[in-house]
Amino acid sequence: MTVPDWLADPALVPVWQHLRGPLERGARTTRLTGLARPTRHALGRLLRRPVTGDVRLVLAELEPLIGRPVLEVVVALTGPLRDRPAELAARSAPLEVLAAVDPVWARAVRASGLLSRAPDAVQLATTAVAVLALLPGVTRLRTELAAAVAGDAHALDDGRPLAALVLRGLTGGPLPATATERRVGWEAAGVHADRVSTTVLTLGLRPIAGGPLVGAADRGDPVHLTPWDLRRYDLRVVGPVLVVENPSVLEAFAVQYGGAQAVVCTAGWPAHVAVELLDRLAAPLAYHGDLDWRGVEICSWLIARCGVRPWRMTTADYLAAPGGGPLSGRDVDTAWEPALAEAMRARGVAVHEEQVVAQLLDNWPASLRIG
Repeated sequence: MTVPDWLADPALVPVWQHLRGPLERGARTTRLTGLARPTRHALGRLLRRPVTGDVRLVLAELEPLIGRPVLEVVVALTGPLRDRPAELAARSAPLEVLAAVDPVWARAVRASGLLSRAPDAVQLATTAVAVLALLPGVTRLRTELAAAVAGDAHALDDGRPLAALVLRGLTGGPLPATATERRVGWEAAGVHADRVSTTVLTLGLRPIAGGPLVGAADRGDPVHLTPWDLRRYDLRVVGPVLVVENPSVLEAFAVQYGGAQAVVCTAGWPAHVAVELLDRLAAPLAYHGDLDWRGVEICSWLIARCGVRPWRMTTADYLAAPGGGPLSGRDVDTAWEPALAEAMRARGVAVHEEQVVAQLLDNWPASLRIG
């Protein structure tokens, strides 16, 4: 449109520039402050009243005075406006896709700015939700999962936006910083770079169906099982199976008893391959781990997920053991024996599994009873 010269007065340019913001936001009123004298005088002529300082403008009242929509004048004199409500809706749409599944995930992604950099953020968020809907599940390769859901075998590779988005959903927080941490995050959900590099340490497994593990158990040899092995063998055993947190404890059982007792080691927080093995054993499971807050958390998780029974993890066991370093981290309850958490808070020291390995060995097999 053509703007008359009296509206294109250079003294009014600061007014039209200021009005861009309110118009882009959809506001109908605004306040102008700090106007130079020429601008105050020009605006006063426009409003037909003196302007001596700050002034509040109601756009609906301004339009009859200039004889045309304010929006058209501002666009003609300063250029096209941004549609901020539409931009906000576009930014919010992919986050709403995530929030429908997990609001915590959506907040973490919003803070990261990850979706703001994606050319098709809604599609990316939708694909991430589809990936998470399949996890955790049966162990699978990352490339297979990516191809099945995203149509691109490399969509979940490190450095790809979809991988970062899904990992944030899996971990419930920031993107893991190192390649090892990212691998652990994937494996906890049953997703592997391959089926042979991740293992779970075992001892004395004698599957009912037989197979090579029986020979290793007879020799007392510890065996690392891969996801490949879990699919190759029928691993059901009679039990009971002792589950421990630390490899040195499994080694101590191997040294003293050979393969007489079935033992599985989680090596800290259980990887998906360890959890899948415990499921496939189909046997009663006894668990012993560190008596620190992380160890208690692992035990509680294994009780809920795998149905393990804590073994020698009572208040009496804790108080009778030599203390280690001070407890650290967030304290958690011990649902299987509430008094244990109270004793740990009162004593304030950790008892690591290695400190009581002699007692574990001495109490095997008489006290290893499940159910």
